[in-house]
Amino acid sequence: MKSVEYFKAFVSRNIDQLIYSLNPQKKSPFFPVRIHIEPTNTCNLRCVHCHHNDLGKSRPWTRNLGCMELDVYKKIIDEISEYGCEITLDNQGEPMLHKDFMEMVSYAKFKGVFTSVLTNGTRLSNDLSAKLIELKLDRIVFSFDSIIKEEYEKIRVGANFETTLWNMMNYLKMNYEAGSPTFSTLSVIPQDLNESGLEKYRSFFESIPVSSIFFSSLLNLSGYSGISEEITLDNLKCKSRKRPICRIPWENIVINHDGEVSICPLDVNLSYSAGNVKDSSLLSIWNNRRYQDFRQGHLAGDYSKIEAAGDLCSQCNCLYDPEYDLQNYTEFSKNDLTRKAAQVFSKPKAAHDKKILKVKYETLIHIMDRFPESILEL
Repeated sequence: MKSVEYFKAFVSRNIDQLIYSLNPQKKSPFFPVRIHIEPTNTCNLRCVHCHHNDLGKSRPWTRNLGCMELDVYKKIIDEISEYGCEITLDNQGEPMLHKDFMEMVSYAKFKGVFTSVLTNGTRLSNDLSAKLIELKLDRIVFSFDSIIKEEYEKIRVGANFETTLWNMMNYLKMNYEAGSPTFSTLSVIPQDLNESGLEKYRSFFESIPVSSIFFSSLLNLSGYSGISEEITLDNLKCKSRKRPICRIPWENIVINHDGEVSICPLDVNLSYSAGNVKDSSLLSIWNNRRYQDFRQGHLAGDYSKIEAAGDLCSQCNCLYDPEYDLQNYTEFSKNDLTRKAAQVFSKPKAAHDKKILKVKYETLIHIMDRFPESILEL
């Protein structure tokens, strides 16, 4: 029943936002459902599509590296738990590098907060997996871009293919054996380096107990990505007849490791801060002057205030993606509700579905028993 009530509240909020999107204003009456929290902006990899990759970058990345203080994190959780929000531990680094990562997950779960983690999977040990599953982590997203070793290691620079894949499969195995408390997602970014193996990727992961596979967009991070020069706005602009209004300023809060609040998770250099949670509540920040100016900039198509400290929205290739267009919110809403329903009601009830899931588990065990030779045979 708790899941049903949670989903009903999510649907209600989604409908309210859909109606509001027909006539958006610079003040938002709806506090965001999803909150991004950055435990750390350090990373152990140098992925080619990321700002952490130093190769061929045309713009400098100048933010200080660091980790969020645990008391700051708990202050955030204490506040948002009152509003029924859900969190994702992610943003500009690998969250599992934080020394208090497990305590962060544990505290959020203790406060009844739906908790998701985005990870590259390289630090996911057997013990860590067991603890996350015991805590009933709600959702885990594995960033994993190819089932072909050479492709994967060219994209995820610094990662070992076999080790990372084993970590992921082991989590999926343990998760199934525990009754599948965690909704598991594979996130892949299609690009030139993995284009030829995408069907093999889909076929492999659909054969084992993964909840969903998500094909992400290749983002230029407003010029900070290692592959920025390969992405042009013209590729997306030509598909749009009108200037879009990005939905993110009406739906999004990102708290960086130092407490600074970003409006957009792609603001990797924090060129536009809306405030700091060390000094203010998130509720007061949500409609402060900085947030209102950002929204007004999108409503008016004038980014002068937004970009006073550097390019951001004008150079973002998300701008013309229908998924992010507030004026296309009807389609986004349909997709969003479908994804949320899959998360909330992911456990199969029909005997036929349970049988299929069991077959996928047995396939996974067979692959793991003969790993890594079984992967080479794909």
